Amino acid sequence: MHDIRLSIFIAVVEKGSFSAAAESLHITQPAISARIHSLEEYIGVQLFKRDRKGVTLTMAGQTLYKNARLINDLWEQTIKEVQLHSNIFDSRLEIVGSPTVGQYILPSLVKEFKNIYEYINAAILVGNNNEVVSKVINNQAQLGFIAGHYESDKLTIEEILWDEMVLVVSNKHPWVNTKAIEPKEILNDRIILRESSSSTVFFIEQQFKQHGIELNSKSKFFLELGSIEAIKSTVEGNSGCSILSNYAVDKELKSGSLVKVDIKGMSFKRPICAVYRNFNHLPEIYKKFITFVKKNAHTMKID
Repeated sequence: MHDIRLSIFIAVVEKGSFSAAAESLHITQPAISARIHSLEEYIGVQLFKRDRKGVTLTMAGQTLYKNARLINDLWEQTIKEVQLHSNIFDSRLEIVGSPTVGQYILPSLVKEFKNIYEYINAAILVGNNNEVVSKVINNQAQLGFIAGHYESDKLTIEEILWDEMVLVVSNKHPWVNTKAIEPKEILNDRIILRESSSSTVFFIEQQFKQHGIELNSKSKFFLELGSIEAIKSTVEGNSGCSILSNYAVDKELKSGSLVKVDIKGMSFKRPICAVYRNFNHLPEIYKKFITFVKKNAHTMKID
């Protein structure tokens, strides 16, 4: 068990006197003196020089303080980690994620995380990138995850893994028998994507623009739908094509209801980023989750 005498010793050093330490710890000064005397007897050295001006550390005291602080910090960290396994710990984990991350990546990660910390209560909220960032900035969420690059001088935005988006069509589509299409051929079919204000749509448009192709979300060849599931269902019905995250279409590609088609010379890779204000100020459960995601996201099977 952690020796309370070390905590009292640290308090005396940091407060500068026995009386100030007693006041901060809400115990009497004689009790402080008795514990320090007991500690000195136990170690066998004098820790403080006492005079009218107060107390100062001896050389032995300086050595003890340096290591006592480490011991105390380690003890407090250990208690926090152990409490994560207990239902007495405030272990609410509420995460906000962009559609791809919130619907197709985070659920599997949270599921595995709960296998380690079984008492946590987890919730995943979904919003677009701007909504995720806004909630974290305005202290409405501790932690968010977004797809794509984002800059903010108010937040830490940390790349966690990479997401590859792919062109998908129905298994009845003519492109199924084609190894790859030319970039301009995308204009020969109806393109089904999220709303035009979506950062994902902007990212896709920019990739085609680099190849001299303008994707006009307002054209008759563009169908705008509000959810990824609606897009997948429409594409499965052979009503057009779409470019979606590999994570979002994993099941459909495996079942064969959707088929991946390459686009010559094009790649749609974007980072998945964690978004938070200050790591050191995060509740312990959020720190643990970020560390867990960074370690496991690359290798974990997404359900």
